[in-house]
Amino acid sequence: MASQSVLFSYLHKTNKVSKNNPKHHIRKPPVNSVSVIELLAFVTIFYALHAWQQPFAKEVLLGGLIFFIPSTLFGWLAYRFTGAKHAQQVTYSFYLAEIVKFSATLGLFAFVFIRFNTVDVWIVMATYGLSWFLHQILLFTIAFRR
Repeated sequence: MASQSVLFSYLHKTNKVSKNNPKHHIRKPPVNSVSVIELLAFVTIFYALHAWQQPFAKEVLLGGLIFFIPSTLFGWLAYRFTGAKHAQQVTYSFYLAEIVKFSATLGLFAFVFIRFNTVDVWIVMATYGLSWFLHQILLFTIAFRR
């Protein structure tokens, strides 16, 4: 424990750990930009399929929205707080966001399959999986761009 306090005092004196140093500032993840890109991709794909009069355009839109809505809710709820001062709020926000995301995903799948009886289940599930894959690619791309 003593070595940690000595290290911290050394780093603090050399100004390597401070509020003014941008290297040690925790930035919030780009939740809004990822959400906007995903929404634009889903809507563009839907309109393209709808313009070509594809019968599965509705399933593609529904599968994309089933992924987009809970994922965006998770991003907004989970990343409200950052930093050590808000450790309890960060933990609470992540648990709450995970519960909301899981519940919203299940609820939206149930809603779609009950409300829209004629949808093809495989297309909705495939679109959901492709949406997850697009999300991972976007996060990977944005994380390494910074």
